[in-house]
Amino acid sequence: MSLAAGADRVVAAARWGALACSLLLAAPQAHRPGVVPGAAALLALTLLHGTLPRRLPAAGALVPAVVCALSGGWTSPLLPCVLPPVLALGLGRGFLPAAGLSVATAAVVARLGPSTAAAAWLTELLLLAVVAAYARRLEARAVHDERLRIARDLHDQLGQDLSGLGFLIDSGADRAELRAAVADIVRGLRDTLAGLRADTVDDLDLADFLARVARRSGLAVSFSAGQAGPELVRIAQEAVVNAERHARASAVSVRVEGGFVEVRDDGVGLPPRPPAAGHYGLIGMRERAEAAGGALEIESAPGRGTTVRCRVEPS
Repeated sequence: MSLAAGADRVVAAARWGALACSLLLAAPQAHRPGVVPGAAALLALTLLHGTLPRRLPAAGALVPAVVCALSGGWTSPLLPCVLPPVLALGLGRGFLPAAGLSVATAAVVARLGPSTAAAAWLTELLLLAVVAAYARRLEARAVHDERLRIARDLHDQLGQDLSGLGFLIDSGADRAELRAAVADIVRGLRDTLAGLRADTVDDLDLADFLARVARRSGLAVSFSAGQAGPELVRIAQEAVVNAERHARASAVSVRVEGGFVEVRDDGVGLPPRPPAAGHYGLIGMRERAEAAGGALEIESAPGRGTTVRCRVEPS
């Protein structure tokens, strides 16, 4: 799910939740001036929100404030509906726009007059703006980290394959060799994309992933697993892909259980000083281990295979 799509779902849920709460509060107070037409206006706004022009966000955002001002000010039962617009702006554009909307909302509801209620609600709106803006930064960071991981995957897989193709072209290889090399690149790209699609689902099926690796590489894969978090499963995936691409291994064993993961191969092992520029997947695995609150442990020697372990203590 993209950053914008995720924020839209959260905001839509907040709008409908605030509207439902407001309608429940308004039902016993339907006799008050402005409550019934205000509730109707907010229901229409919520229903039509997805069709409103995006160039008029401020107009739509201030409608709940105007409705509340006309239906009792800070005693209006429709006040919950002033919260979602601030949440939407904080998630979409950050703190300053959301804070500006918070001040404008408080001023409109209070009809430009200061009061204790106005100060309390302004504080609440500003806190919501802070939380929404912070959530936006966290999500943006997560998207950035995932883009870096994808870039490393593509670099390791396609970069090496394309370099090999260039070598064949320079050496004057015949058409059959070139066709076979291109077929390998296409197959590798397809596998990489399949892995990325699998990485986006909530239920990471490690057994299915290992079966795909065994089919495409011929590796003998043994697997033992219990319940484990998604970060540990992804560490196991990256360690297996590393063994497949670089270790020249014939067998890989994978054990995942609770807060522990171990991937062992019988390949050539790591050189004394592995390249640091994203090769061997070490950077990605270490980042995932740190994100899960654990540490990556690697045992390897030239010609003696590699073992990758990560243990995460329960919180």
